[in-house]
Amino acid sequence: MVFKKTKIRTISYLLVIVLCFTYLFPTGISDAENKNNPSAIIEKYVKYNCEGPWEDEGISVEFNTGEYVSFKLVLSNIDDVILHNIEIIDVLPEGLSYIEESATILPDIINGNRLQWNVDYLASGDSFVIQFKASIDTFGFMNNRGYFKCSICSGEMIKGKDTAFIRVVPRIKTIDIDILPGITPNIINKYMIIPVSIFSNKDFSVDTIRMNTITFLGGTPIRSYYSDVNGDGYVDVTLFFNAKSLDFDLIVDQGIHHSYAVLNAHSKTGYDLKGRDMVENHPMFG
Repeated sequence: MVFKKTKIRTISYLLVIVLCFTYLFPTGISDAENKNNPSAIIEKYVKYNCEGPWEDEGISVEFNTGEYVSFKLVLSNIDDVILHNIEIIDVLPEGLSYIEESATILPDIINGNRLQWNVDYLASGDSFVIQFKASIDTFGFMNNRGYFKCSICSGEMIKGKDTAFIRVVPRIKTIDIDILPGITPNIINKYMIIPVSIFSNKDFSVDTIRMNTITFLGGTPIRSYYSDVNGDGYVDVTLFFNAKSLDFDLIVDQGIHHSYAVLNAHSKTGYDLKGRDMVENHPMFG
């Protein structure tokens, strides 16, 4: 008899433990873990200025000063639960800047390039849509990330994210340069200071060059001065390079009298500037 009571008491304890465990740790896969059937999803879209359709993966554009991209974030509740205490966050990468008050729903928190919207709840089947604009500050590959986190009625936290890229390529402008201005042929060697003039014209001014971006055969200028080098009424700039700091292997060798060196720079208006001039072929370099 004692044995039976002990056995019944043991079974009762086990039953209580099982029920408690089931309540605290329900069986099955949670919404947050079930990637094929989440409670909510967030989608990120982008387009250039306000033109064309929304793209869900990304876009490639040319860099133009003062222009922008538009973003759209869509948070959708696709389950039969209510989402609570929602935080929707967008982090703009370096090279993009949020345009103030451009959002259809203004952010609750702005911390640099981190934007956050707080939403009390989102009913089953509903969506929360935000659109905003970001200025293009430079060129390069930028991955914009949007994500959310919230809770459902069971107290479980769920989250998700999506990205859209922007590939900003520089516009290329060909500029006129003259290596060893006024001297022909352009015979250069590694033991000299090499002057290179960049010419202004009716369509281009040397004042628009970002001087700290200038490179010639991999080197940077040691000094410069402005003057009308070719007498056409426009102010030009002449740069001086120490040949010892240059990489002569960067000369494009296309045969005798057909080799050339390239000067690269960026403009304040978003152009990738390139100029080239003929130089004598490699055997003549000292």
